[in-house]
Order: sequence, then structure tokens, then C-alpha cells
Amino acid sequence: MFKKISIKYALSTVAVISLVTIIFIPIYMYVQKSIYINLEISKMEEFLGSIPRLVDLSDSDKIGSFLENNNERNYSVNIYGDNLRLIYSTQHPMQSSDKQNDHKLSKNLLKNYSENAEPIYRDEQYFNGESIVVRKIIKSDNKQYYINIRRGLKSINSIFSYTNGVLIFILIMYMVVCLLVLFLVTGGFTKSIRRLNSVVQKISENDYSVRYEGKISKDEVGTLAQNFNNMADTIQDNINSINNYNFLLKEDIDHLREYEELRKQFVRNTTHELKTPLAIISSQIEMMRCIKDEEKSNYYYNSAQEEIKKMSSLITSFLNYSVEERETFRSKAGEINLSEQIENLCNNCSSWMFTKNIKLLRKIESGCIAHISVTHVEHIFNNFITNAVKHTSKNGKIVVTLSKLENGCRLAVFNEGSQIREENLSKIWTEFYTSSKEKDNVGLGLFIVKEISLMNGMNCGVENKNSGVDFWFDFV
Repeated sequence: MFKKISIKYALSTVAVISLVTIIFIPIYMYVQKSIYINLEISKMEEFLGSIPRLVDLSDSDKIGSFLENNNERNYSVNIYGDNLRLIYSTQHPMQSSDKQNDHKLSKNLLKNYSENAEPIYRDEQYFNGESIVVRKIIKSDNKQYYINIRRGLKSINSIFSYTNGVLIFILIMYMVVCLLVLFLVTGGFTKSIRRLNSVVQKISENDYSVRYEGKISKDEVGTLAQNFNNMADTIQDNINSINNYNFLLKEDIDHLREYEELRKQFVRNTTHELKTPLAIISSQIEMMRCIKDEEKSNYYYNSAQEEIKKMSSLITSFLNYSVEERETFRSKAGEINLSEQIENLCNNCSSWMFTKNIKLLRKIESGCIAHISVTHVEHIFNNFITNAVKHTSKNGKIVVTLSKLENGCRLAVFNEGSQIREENLSKIWTEFYTSSKEKDNVGLGLFIVKEISLMNGMNCGVENKNSGVDFWFDFV
């Protein structure tokens, strides 16, 4: 499998190719004629240099045979002898020698010929436009020959015009294709960014159950989405742990407040109620010290003993009262619709399950009612679900069941995975204490669930199934 090309690499490649194409094609259109002219001048120099070595310039037939085999570029050639008469012309190859001799090189043009002449580019109206021309004097067999070679560019200009039109068309089509490619690439990129922005906005509104559910590719956006989902998982785990600690802290604070209030009330009540017995005992002891009569002294002694017993009974009553107050302490509870509550909680964590590749199934019976705090229900569900996700393998499933019982209803959360060893079934509810040295404090959530069940007089438990583990909580 090839790694998918990144967005940065794709855009950079398209941009570089587009820039090179946009710059190269106009430059090529501008210099192509100059390049062709220089090439033709080079070829003409080679052709001109081969004439005196390969052919007898005095024999028109040999010249014609030579040009017929070597004039591949269709040069127009005129050769004049030292008497300035025409020896051979490609324009009149079939003329007789007598008629050729009637054509003479004009003395006005003779000054344009030289031994060191080189092919040059000219724009001559006489020859119907642009051409490459060389007028050279060649000496052979002690004779002097005047050679005029011309290459017309009229047809070449037509080809250049055609190719330039094709190049312009190619450039326009290339720009259209580049725009379409950029549109497709950036379209998918911006769509993913919009989805990710929507998830970030929901999390900023304290909805930590959402996840990026789009296709996670192997480019930069896919990496960002995957890292974001991992971050959201970590945040949700940390928030759940914080909620658990807050629950314990709140309970401790409430207990401390209750104890403090009971202490103050106990001190006030005992102080008020013990004043009278103490005053009586004090006076009776004082009388015992002053009276010498043994009978009266025994009377005051017995009376003090009775007052002491009353004080002991009073103190015992206060202590029993404080215990009863503690037992009657409960969180604010009320009648709630468990079916609706559990359904909403399942909806909140559905996207989380999707990103974990876990299938969430629901079997929620309608009309389930319980007398309990909404906060306690959320703690129970969140801790059961968090525990299930941690122990469910990829592509596994979690089943949330809410069903009615004879005296209430039961919430069960089943997760596919390995079973719990029998000797640990009872320990998992108190593992918060035995695993305090572990970094993640495993078992705190289940400890919270157990505390809630004890606080509300309800039951919770766990059972090993064939393909996983089933945690349950009975509401009454």
C-alpha cells in the first residue's frame, strides 16, 4: 500500500507545475523562431561547406545530381561562374545551358558576395518575406564561383502560428484542469475542516461526548482529526475521573458539614440539659460534706447517683439521636423516568463509540421509574460505560439494557471481552483502596457505584457471561 499523497505535497506539486508551465510556454513561444533560425543557419553552414568537397562546380549535371541527393531542406541554390553567368539554379533545373547562360549575376549584387560570408537572417520583400541567405565566393580549380543559397521561412511561419495556437489552447486547458484539481483537493480539505470545527464548537460548549466521525485519511487533516479524537477521549476520561473524585469530595464535605452541625447542636443541647443535674449534684455533694448525720448523708449520696444516671441516660439519648440523623441523610432524590434518562445518556456517547469502532446496542424498556437522584444515575451509567469501553476489543459491542423488575427496574451494561476471574469479582468494588498506588486508580468508578447503591439502599453486581461481562444496578 502506497502512502497517500499529503495535501501539502499535492498543492505544492500542482503549484510548481503550473508556475513552470505558465512561464515556460510564453518564453518558448517567444524564442522558438530564434531557436529555429539558429538551427537552420547551422545546417546551412554544413551544407555550404560540403559543396566544394563533393561536387565539381563547373559541371551543372553533377551539381544537379548532388543537390537531388543532399538538398533535404529544399534550399534554393544559384551558382554563378567566374564570368558571372548562371551555371545552375534549383529554380530552373530543366533549362538548357544556353538559357542558363543568359542569366548573369548583377554587378550591383556582386558586392554582397564574399569568401567569408556566413548564413544570415533577412526580411526581404523581394523574396516574399523572411529567409535565411548566404552569398559566398568559393574558389575551385583556380576558378571563382558565386553561390547564393536561400531558405524561405514563409511556410515555417505558418507552422509556428499553428503550434502557438495549439500551445495557447493547451495552456488554457491545463489551467482549467489545475483549477478543477485544486477545487477537488481543497473542497475535501475544507469539508473536513468544517466538520472538525463543528466538533470543536460542541466541545467548547461542554459537550465532551462528540467525536469527529468523518473518514480519517492519512494526510495532515486525517492526522489532526485522529489526534483530536484521542485528545477528546483523554479529556472525557479525565473529566469522568474528576467527577468521581468530586463525588467523593462532595460526600466528605457534606458529612463534615453534617458532623459539624451535629457537634454544635450536641454541645448546645448537652450544655443546656446538663446544667440542672450538675447544679443539683454540686449542691448535694456540698451538703454531704457539711452534714454529719450518716442517714442524711446516704440520702444525698443516693440522690446524686440518680442525677448521675439521668445525665448518663441523657447523653446516650443525644448520641442515638445523632446516629439517627446521620442514617437519615440522603442526597436530593425524586421520581425520575429512567427510560428517558438512559436513552439520552446513550445518545450522548454514541459518537464516542463510533470513533472507538465499538457497536452500541440498546434494549431500553419504556416506563421505567425510580426514586433516585439524577446525578447518581449519571454517575452509575458513566462509570459502567467507561469501564465497558476500556475492556471491549476493537469492533466489539456494548449492550445497554433497562428492564422492569417485580419491585423496580434493572440497568445492565454488557461488554464483549475477557471475563473477570472469580476471585476478583468481589474485589473490583473496593479496588479503589487496594490499587491506590496505580497511576490510573483502576476501580474508582465501580467503587462510586457501590457507594451510591449503599447510600440509596439499592443493589449492584457483576456476572461473567459466555462472551464478556455484565454489570447491573437495581433501582427501587
